Amino acid sequence: MEEKRTFLFDLDGTLYDSKGLKKRVVLAAILSPKRLRLLIAERVTRKELSKSDTGTVGYDALFKGMSEVTHYPLDEVIAWYYGWYMPEIAYVLKKHHTPRPGVLERIEKLKAEGCRVAVLSDYGNIKNKLKALGIDPGLFDALFDAPSLGGFKPASCVFTTACQYLGCKPEDTIMVGDREDTDGGSAAAGIRFLNIKDFLL
Repeated sequence: MEEKRTFLFDLDGTLYDSKGLKKRVVLAAILSPKRLRLLIAERVTRKELSKSDTGTVGYDALFKGMSEVTHYPLDEVIAWYYGWYMPEIAYVLKKHHTPRPGVLERIEKLKAEGCRVAVLSDYGNIKNKLKALGIDPGLFDALFDAPSLGGFKPASCVFTTACQYLGCKPEDTIMVGDREDTDGGSAAAGIRFLNIKDFLL
């Protein structure tokens, strides 16, 4: 029997065009020096942690790194992340963004053909972000965020672990994303990377 393919989809920049998202989040944070400092620390720490491919680097490492960079207590860092940052992104998505044209129809077609589809995002809060975009989370067979899988894209462990959870072979899996420098890390795990623009051709 022929193995049905599994498709992993990045979220931000893939299921929707993320142009303007970062700018709007920065503008929302700019009136609060603390929020802005934590936002910058999150980006810096995430980039540094993406160099690790041990499969053991997740949210604990992210929050610890941010605390060290900003000198804010760990509980304040965590409160900012879950209490302001993630909700703010969902708010901006609901107000300014919609699904990329044609992407949901293509995903539904894949499912009708017997393929499995899952989200493999760089960030968490996936269900709320999908709902904010008007996308039913139930469309996907699984929702993964990289830090919960022990790494940060492009670490190959993220993609390998997603396949393990899904019970699929890397060679039968395709990673659909918008950035080869992050989503393209799938190649090191034996998973073909496909740019979202090519996927929609």
